[in-house]
Amino acid sequence: MAKRPVDWQDQPPAHQTSLNVDLIRCPTSSTGPWLITCEKHVGCQLYWLNGRSNPHLGEGCPGCEANRPHRWNGWLCVYDERRLRHCILEITPNCLVTINEFLMQMKTLRGARILLRRQNGKFNGRITAEMSRSELTDLQIPQPFDLAAEMERLWLAPNRSEKVKLETPRVHEEKPLAKKFDAATQTKSYDATPEQKKMLKKNRNDFDTEFAQAKAQLDAGTPLKRLSQLGIRREVMEALTKVELAKSKAKTNGTKH
Repeated sequence: MAKRPVDWQDQPPAHQTSLNVDLIRCPTSSTGPWLITCEKHVGCQLYWLNGRSNPHLGEGCPGCEANRPHRWNGWLCVYDERRLRHCILEITPNCLVTINEFLMQMKTLRGARILLRRQNGKFNGRITAEMSRSELTDLQIPQPFDLAAEMERLWLAPNRSEKVKLETPRVHEEKPLAKKFDAATQTKSYDATPEQKKMLKKNRNDFDTEFAQAKAQLDAGTPLKRLSQLGIRREVMEALTKVELAKSKAKTNGTKH
């Protein structure tokens, strides 16, 4: 029997690979500089529902049905030149002042370096952007990934421990909340479906678990600023900040007495 040659390949097929990129948010100080690899940012309106942020949909949006407030966020493909890997950098409307000015002058963001800085050193402080041109040629800059597709993966993922599916955002599959009209108060309320209640309970359990782990690190002496750089979700950091503020206030009142 003749020996058959092995089909050697130095790269796996595209459908067998996953970028597994990190989502970077500006901590209480600053982050960067990051090398931008995309031509332009992407962005959309977000709303909070069922314990997490969801993207606004053009039609049949659950956030609009529930009258949830929306806020705009944007994202950039950036490259970590120290760790040699791609990331997603989150930007806010205030960052667009610098980004749009850079776009007007250079016609593209690709090849620029961006640094985000949070004012006043507070977790909820306003974020500003600083940009500069790099000396790299286009051939030296890594090719960007499909940023919109990667954001859909992140929105689809229930939490970081579960595998992300390559489908449309999970929010597309959610049913709008059932409306109820209260004649006494002349207001509308909403009943969650059993699936939404189950999802809300799971997200709450995930939040409680992550908060307990982060609180243990905080009690062990890890600074709040350091925790904000470890990829802990924004809601957990806000809860920890409130805990620290309450402890500080109680300590101050105790000193006065």
